[in-house]
Amino acid sequence: MSISPDARRLIAKLVLLLAVIWMLFLAAGFRGPFDPARFPLFLIPGCAFVPAAYYAIRLHRGDRADRSWHFMAIYAVAGIIMMIVSGRALASPPIL
Repeated sequence: MSISPDARRLIAKLVLLLAVIWMLFLAAGFRGPFDPARFPLFLIPGCAFVPAAYYAIRLHRGDRADRSWHFMAIYAVAGIIMMIVSGRALASPPIL
C-alpha cells in the first residue's frame, strides 16, 4: 500500500503532537507530592512515543521515508494505548 508523501508528513506531524502531549502528561507527574510507586506509570508511554518521534523526524528529513512511516505509525498507536492504560491506572485509587 502506497501513501502519498504529504499524507506521511501529516501523520508525522500528528505523531509529534502526540509526543508533546505525552511530555505534558509527564510534567503533570511532577505536580503535587512525589509518589515513587506511581511515577513509573508516567514514563511507560515514553517507551513508544520517543521512537515514534525519532521516526517522524527522520521522515521529515527525508531519511528512508519509505520505511520510517510504518515504524512511526506502529509506535504511535502503541504509545496511545500505553498512555490510555497508564492514565486509567493513575486515575484509580491506590490498592494499598
